[in-house]
Amino acid sequence: AAAGWYIFRFRVWDLLPAAHNAIVESMNDGVIVLNLRNQIVDINPAARRLLDLPPSELGGRSVAAILSHVAEPDNVYALLNADEMAPGVGVEIALADPHRRTVEMYLSHLYNRNKQITGRLLTLRDITARKSAEQALVDERALLAQHVAERTADLREVNERLMHAALLKDEFLANISHELRTPLNAILGLSESLQEEVYGALNENQSNALHKVETSGRHLLALINDIL
Repeated sequence: AAAGWYIFRFRVWDLLPAAHNAIVESMNDGVIVLNLRNQIVDINPAARRLLDLPPSELGGRSVAAILSHVAEPDNVYALLNADEMAPGVGVEIALADPHRRTVEMYLSHLYNRNKQITGRLLTLRDITARKSAEQALVDERALLAQHVAERTADLREVNERLMHAALLKDEFLANISHELRTPLNAILGLSESLQEEVYGALNENQSNALHKVETSGRHLLALINDIL
């Protein structure tokens, strides 16, 4: 695009016809020169290859009519009827060919030395490889997002299971504590009461037996506390 602008801005084609063959004819990007009626004035080989146009003379033909056979007519019409586009901004157009190529088109005005518009310059660049790479990147990101979502769901499920297990553990410990400590505390309490002769006098053998019961009960309570 820069080379084409330079050529037309400084009238290089009028001064150096050899530069036309050396630069424009060998460009990888397609170049189509249009008059003010959007008729083709000149077209380079790259544009012919890109649009799959015959080598026959195309001068004087409407570029809209030619492009409508290889691209979406609405996009072509909007491009050709748009004002001069900002530098570096193009319009992506999908070509209607078996290769499903995508072309980026740039449209700009051509001026003479008096800064009067004399025509328009249409440049075409094949961006199929770039679009494929971008799509591959989008697909990869989507796949990564799917894997992250699946992994997050797995972690959420594991977390819910851990929470449920913790709840069951708390319930288990509460039940064990109640079922074991309650009767054991009753045994210890009665043993102390009997040793204090609340329910009557005790002989030496009875007192020794109750002392053993209390000692064993307190030892058992300590073990239960350690286990819980």
